[in-house]
Amino acid sequence: MLCNGSYTLTSLGHDGRQALRSVTEWSQRWAAKLADAPPTAAEGASATGSDSGPRAGHLRFPAHNHRTGDHGP
Repeated sequence: MLCNGSYTLTSLGHDGRQALRSVTEWSQRWAAKLADAPPTAAEGASATGSDSGPRAGHLRFPAHNHRTGDHGP
């Protein structure tokens, strides 16, 4: 904790953040492709091909900017 009461990453924490950046970028690409994929039978696709079931790719979580503390819209 800093003297002003805020928190900051240690050098090791910055290393970890950098190491995880590529995994985060990959997960965002994966989620985007999943959102564009047609539903499977397990996801609620009917024989007519309608998209009536919930899909993991349609879940949206608010973004959180760790630098600014902004939690997005």
